[in-house]
Amino acid sequence: MRDEAKDRNEGEKQDGARDRTGALLGGRKVNIRRAVKYLKHYMQTYMAQEGWEDYATQILVDDVLYALGVAISPGRYRYAAGFRRFKADLAEYLKAT
Repeated sequence: MRDEAKDRNEGEKQDGARDRTGALLGGRKVNIRRAVKYLKHYMQTYMAQEGWEDYATQILVDDVLYALGVAISPGRYRYAAGFRRFKADLAEYLKAT
């Protein structure tokens, strides 16, 4: 009986992790080819930005996170409000994994 309850509890934890992952992914499967193509282009054009070599580390991290969010779900994570949503979803995802 105790083992069944423990297994059920573990299953609920895993389901919760899947729910939070689903939120991060916008509730649908990501087109990996499109996402990687977008990320590749984003990073290849990064050096075209004026002054990029003087960016603080935080700017680089934020820029890469933004690109990752847009690559995952352009409609959900684009622009400032989308980036805030992506960071919140990413924090939930990281807690769950």
